[in-house]
Amino acid sequence: MRSLDLAGHVVLVVDGDGPSVGASQIGDVLTASFEVEAHTVAIAVGRLDPTFFKLRTGVAGELLQKLVQYGRRLVVVGELPADTLASRSFSGFVLEGNRGDGPWFVATLDELADRLSAGLSRASDDVAGAVAFEERGSEPSVNVDLGYSHPRLAATYDAENAGRDDIEFYIALARELGARDVSDVGCGTGVLACELAAAGCAVTGVDPAAAMLSIARRRPGGERVRWIHSDASDLPAASADLLVMTGHVAQVFVEDADWDELLAQARRIVRPGGHLAFETRNPAVESWRGWTREASFGTFRLPDGSTFDSWVQTTDATHDRVTFDAHSLFAADGRELVSRSTLRFRNRDEVASSLDGAGFTVQTVYGDWDRSPASPSSPELIFVARRR
Repeated sequence: MRSLDLAGHVVLVVDGDGPSVGASQIGDVLTASFEVEAHTVAIAVGRLDPTFFKLRTGVAGELLQKLVQYGRRLVVVGELPADTLASRSFSGFVLEGNRGDGPWFVATLDELADRLSAGLSRASDDVAGAVAFEERGSEPSVNVDLGYSHPRLAATYDAENAGRDDIEFYIALARELGARDVSDVGCGTGVLACELAAAGCAVTGVDPAAAMLSIARRRPGGERVRWIHSDASDLPAASADLLVMTGHVAQVFVEDADWDELLAQARRIVRPGGHLAFETRNPAVESWRGWTREASFGTFRLPDGSTFDSWVQTTDATHDRVTFDAHSLFAADGRELVSRSTLRFRNRDEVASSLDGAGFTVQTVYGDWDRSPASPSSPELIFVARRR
């Protein structure tokens, strides 16, 4: 290992000759990066353990999580193997990383120097919008916010969302409906998917964010779930008794055309007589007015013991669309990352009408996770709809 100054940045370089570097060996690389104060670690393709290039093994995700928790960016240097590039999931992983803050994949160190000198290394220190992600064969393309595509931010998700009330709701719903095959669209870090699998369901979790899926795959019980790095269009037809969308995934589909396409895919996936269940925030209560630093600030602890501060701030609320910034400030290195998101707040009638048009009959609309009926003051609109 050696250190280089590239465009004013100290880079730790792990050249091509030497033993393989995998998740268990990355500790030595981290130590060396601290010694030379390098925040960028460039590893030659030939030095990476071959399992790194097979996302289903979880090695890439584990290695990345260790690096990003300590504020290090991974750069893979060299020509990727042909069979790796032929993998749709890994090519999508490369595309997503190169459009964001990493991991980056470059042909040479000169190319890395060009990226660093262009200021791309500071992209995620500033306010960042949605990172576009498109896999070959997937329509429509999916916008993945930085909060889900950046490995360091993805690693904060479970800490910030511990003790979710929706998990027990959806497990009980699957049991009551007698659902055997469940599709979890926008499964994120896989908490619900793994719990459903533990309850005896055959579960498929799909998500366009590789960073979130890498955490899901390593979760206890993750081996029971079939994980797909894509969107709903890659799920087989008539493959689910129940399709769920949690974490307010429904609000990510801002444009009506994208929302209608998602519902059309849901109808294709759900068997006749099966069910679709999801929640969306009730626009009548205007919850975004409480999305301020003062009201949302919290300090959370990561699995490695380090802490980070988190808060959100609404930046625009126009009609039924709300844009906000999610801030994460890491105590380990003082780095702040900001992810910008826009959500759609559809009212009850709009959602019900769109479901009817897609071939679903609304059976129940709950107002909260205690199954109280929806009312104008309910925080949630939780829909359970039957496929006609």
